[in-house]
Amino acid sequence: MDRQYIRASSVQHSHRPQLKMAYTLSGNFLKSSLLLIARTGVRRCIVNCKKTLCTTTGINGSESSGEEHYEDIESEETVERRILSTALTYVPIHGWSRQSIAEAAKAEGYPSVTHGLFPRGGGDLVYYFVKDCNEQLAAQMYSDMKEREADSSLQKSSTVILRDATETRLRMIMPYLDSWPQAMALTALPQNIQDHFKNLGTLMDDMCYYSGDRSADFNWYIKRASLAVIYKTTEMFMVQDSSFDCEETWSFLERRFADASSFGQLSTGLQQFTGGFGVGAQVAFETVSVH
Repeated sequence: MDRQYIRASSVQHSHRPQLKMAYTLSGNFLKSSLLLIARTGVRRCIVNCKKTLCTTTGINGSESSGEEHYEDIESEETVERRILSTALTYVPIHGWSRQSIAEAAKAEGYPSVTHGLFPRGGGDLVYYFVKDCNEQLAAQMYSDMKEREADSSLQKSSTVILRDATETRLRMIMPYLDSWPQAMALTALPQNIQDHFKNLGTLMDDMCYYSGDRSADFNWYIKRASLAVIYKTTEMFMVQDSSFDCEETWSFLERRFADASSFGQLSTGLQQFTGGFGVGAQVAFETVSVH
């Protein structure tokens, strides 16, 4: 569905009559906004509550023909990203939950009911965090790849690149390690699991590609599936690791790469891993982007 935005004087929906409301600089603005939300739905109404058509009001209370003022318009995606980014600061307090999102919405100047923008609650927060971390890693690996291409002295084996990338990505979880089991449980819920495996597939694809893999045969699947097994088993080990700076986790990761001298040795493991969730590996490892 096309993204729709609340205007100062109107709200448009493809399946509802046009509603018109005028807002002034009074305390009734929030009440009117919440009423509009109740009538037309949170997702399409709360997004641009900060966009206001203002008119000056005379001393006698009558409306004058003063200037119209518009605040900056923000897209729904921009609002969502801002709220979810702020919500991460509340995860250590409220966990991966709607409460964290509601607190973030209030901190950003939106009504707490803005959490209705995120129907999956904590699942949406986990999805945002994982996707953002994956994008950060991809950007870093791309930069490193360009540096290696420009300077041959920086060349590394693909195994070393993948091992370092896996550790870098897992270290992004460390600030939320205490609550990460909750996040992992959320990704296993039916409404979240497909997006989780797509995120995982994208991560594996980016890591393999930027490590130099250009295979175009069945090895494409084997390498990514095998790397996913290493990543997920290390992640599970990590949430139970109490050593300083997760030193035992990195030793565990080193051993997994040593064991996987041939990536094909672990393809069966991924089938067993994904089978526990009732989702085929092909969901995770479909080609999601073209490099």
